[in-house]
Amino acid sequence: MCDCKLCQQNRLVSSHLKALPEEQRAFFSDLYDGMLNMSMDLEYLRAVVDGSWPDADAVIGSHRERAARRAALAAATTAASTGATNNVA
Repeated sequence: MCDCKLCQQNRLVSSHLKALPEEQRAFFSDLYDGMLNMSMDLEYLRAVVDGSWPDADAVIGSHRERAARRAALAAATTAASTGATNNVA
């Protein structure tokens, strides 16, 4: 079995979860799974930002393109609703 920090922590949490009553075990297991997913997402995003993730520049470029499209759509929606309000008055 792997001896990295993540696997060590997982074994520790798993042993503590087994000692809990079933209803508490489900709650804390879900909580731990969420924390684990956020931790992995954070590691991925750090690797993208620092450039160590393969194709990091393409990933960042893709996010910037989507953000620009969302901003343009929001601006157009705001302009359309403002124009409609001005026409009513």
